[in-house]
Amino acid sequence: MISKKEFFLDYIKNSFLSKATILLAVIFSFGFYVSQLGLYGSHWNWVIYPDDISPMYGLSRWITIGLIQLIGANVIFYHLLNFALLFVTAFLVDLCLKQFRIDPSFSLAVSLLFIVFPAFTQIGGAFSLTILLLGMIFTLFSILFYQRFFQQKHWIWFFCGGIFSLVSAVISTETAVFVGLSSFVIFLCNAKNDLISKIKTIGMGFFQFISVLILTGFLAIEKNDLTFQSLISSLKIIIDTMFLSWRKIISYPSNVSSALIYVLVIGLAIIVLFLLLKTCERKRNASFLEDERYLIIALLSFSCGAIYIVLLRFFSIPVSIDYPFNAPSIVMGIFASLFILSLIRFIFIKEYQLFLMALLIGLSGGTRLQTMDRLIRENNRVMSFLGQMQVRGDTISEKTAVLVEQLPFEYTSRESIEALLRRYMGNNEAAQTFHIIPSDDTVVREFLGDSDKKTVEIDIKHTKFLLDKDNIVAIWWKPNDCLKVLDRSGQYDELPEGLNLALKYSKPELIRVKYMSDVLQLNRYRTTIEPNLCFSTQLIQRFAENSQWKDILSEYSNSKDEFSKNFDFNVVKAVLMAMIEEEKFDEAVHLTLENSQNQDQKSSLCVIWKNAISIKSTNMEVISKANLAKQQVGCQ
Repeated sequence: MISKKEFFLDYIKNSFLSKATILLAVIFSFGFYVSQLGLYGSHWNWVIYPDDISPMYGLSRWITIGLIQLIGANVIFYHLLNFALLFVTAFLVDLCLKQFRIDPSFSLAVSLLFIVFPAFTQIGGAFSLTILLLGMIFTLFSILFYQRFFQQKHWIWFFCGGIFSLVSAVISTETAVFVGLSSFVIFLCNAKNDLISKIKTIGMGFFQFISVLILTGFLAIEKNDLTFQSLISSLKIIIDTMFLSWRKIISYPSNVSSALIYVLVIGLAIIVLFLLLKTCERKRNASFLEDERYLIIALLSFSCGAIYIVLLRFFSIPVSIDYPFNAPSIVMGIFASLFILSLIRFIFIKEYQLFLMALLIGLSGGTRLQTMDRLIRENNRVMSFLGQMQVRGDTISEKTAVLVEQLPFEYTSRESIEALLRRYMGNNEAAQTFHIIPSDDTVVREFLGDSDKKTVEIDIKHTKFLLDKDNIVAIWWKPNDCLKVLDRSGQYDELPEGLNLALKYSKPELIRVKYMSDVLQLNRYRTTIEPNLCFSTQLIQRFAENSQWKDILSEYSNSKDEFSKNFDFNVVKAVLMAMIEEEKFDEAVHLTLENSQNQDQKSSLCVIWKNAISIKSTNMEVISKANLAKQQVGCQ
């Protein structure tokens, strides 16, 4: 009888080549980027306000809360944990396949394709990804234990498999369905003796499958919504995942130089992968499955994938190949990888099989690199937004409604941005009461367009609060531009409809500056704010709040040429006020003429002249010079 120690050593003693290749694949597709990733979806909101975590299936909520309490806002540790878990999961996939007479080259190819499965884009999913990977690891261990049970007929392995299956079933709905299906398939594949034994074995697998489904139904948060329409939708998702998701691998960077580098890197990766798979291929022998049997694997994988999606829909889990409903795609990655690679193994002659596998994995890896680039740029945009707001002011006044149009965030929710702003700018308890409100919301637009209404109660994502026209500040942030705090007296080109309605109520003074002595500390945001000019843009407006005219002119002079190419009313207003206050009238005239591109802009600048001169009402000599300069620019 084999000892438990020998069993454990037997399973971890896989080929060095497979383990090294899997580790390198995880490093190149994920590990290199962990320090540049952020939190996405509503994760920042959950980290900052753990009480906002909604009810979740089984152990999911407890795992999430535990991770948040343990790691907190140290984002890199979430991704380092997932890096390790992804490696273990891929290694176990490779190990499990080898238990079924699958040759090493095929099992390695499936593991590598699973790592870079193109339909899965939530690789930066932090604790959401942790939950799925933990559940998958327990499922894969249960497969190993069950297979050991069928090989040696020792019930200890059966009970170990059952315990690991149970843990996987209570971690998340996605892994519960996965472990139920996997267990049934394992028992089905091992039903090889006489008819009675086959019925008994298949019956045990079916019993476990049904038991898992009953347990899942008991723990599910929402009732099932399986209808004919959802079945049709499931069919579309199956086709998208198994077939159409591979279209994503035919993509490359839009920049020509980046595209050339991309092609060279992916080409080199494909060659290396081919050689690695070829090395494993030399180990094939008669004990491995015949190529014809891979058709059965393909059909079984497709069937399991289809059943998996239908069952998820039954338990009200939204499934799609598009963000944010593609989290289950990481599980589907195993079924889809088995399906597509089995077809390659069955359809193509031996000479082409490994190259096609390497080609598919290499192109999928390229898609993953592009996904990581998008996630990194998303995190940079979030940090730039927060940096610009922090430089612009220290806090936001009580019960302020920050109206925005569509912020340029693809993966980060409004709740997370709101929570981050409160964290960055919530220097007092009152500042915790402000809200970020989408100005394109129908109720908000109707309210802004109704001059008779002063307040309205609105409901944004199940959060109700009172919107008051006296407490509105509107911000506008176009891609590749600086964040603008809209000023009622300002001139802005092509404002979105919602912000155009909000403009007449926007009060920039609601973003307050409290600590002017801390300006030097703001220099740390120079490296996070993009484009670079935006740091000076926000700093100039910060100086204007405290009438620091010399500081404004000093900061403006450092980037004068860049500012002249990019009209920003808020900057021009602050600099013009500073020039008039410092009695630099010739420069003020030049600045006014340079930025009077149309009559509306000129009229707005003339108002600034008028207001600035009125402040100097006690100095008649200066007033005379200022009025003369004002007439030179055509202001009455």
